[in-house]
Formats: sequence, C-alpha cells, structure tokens
Amino acid sequence: MEFKDKIKGLVAENNMTQRSFAKEIDMEYGYVNKFFTGRTPNMDFLMKVLEVFPEVDLNWLLREEKNTITTIPDTKRKDGTHQDLLTHLQNIEDNVAELRKKMSRE
Repeated sequence: MEFKDKIKGLVAENNMTQRSFAKEIDMEYGYVNKFFTGRTPNMDFLMKVLEVFPEVDLNWLLREEKNTITTIPDTKRKDGTHQDLLTHLQNIEDNVAELRKKMSRE
C-alpha cells in the first residue's frame, strides 16, 4: 500500500474529507492535496499528522509492507500505568528522530 492510500485510509477511518483533514492538521488544502496524489511526504507534514493522530504508527505510514492502519489499544495495566502507550510514544519519537537525521542528509 502506498503512502497516499494510507493517508486516504486515515482520513476515511476518521470520517473526514481531505479538506477537513487539512484543516485539522492546520495546513492549506492545496499543500496537503499533493500528498493524497502520490507526492513523497516531508517532515513538516509528517509531524503535523503524528501530532493530531498520535495513534498512527510512523513505521507503518512510511513503509509499504503493511496494509492496515496500526493503532495501539488504550489499555491500562493493573498498576494504573499505560506502559504500552508510553513504549509506543517512545518508538514514535525514536522514528521521528531517525527520519530527521535521514532528511537532513538529503
């Protein structure tokens, strides 16, 4: 599945239009539209998407081997912590840091 299809799926899953999605991530529709048509996403766009939709797995979003939107269930452990979510957030932060390094080298 291509990036554009994943973004379209994210929009559909959240019962949004492409325009309302652009508004939700605080970007102009004309700018965001290019990512719906196949343009490679840039860091600014990715950061906005992950900020508004933190449940989206950056690995899934950028790789083509998976074909469903990956979310982490909101489960609380017996001790009251959300360790699974904290681990997921750390993975996102690590992936974003790695992506920044790669993009700064280009």
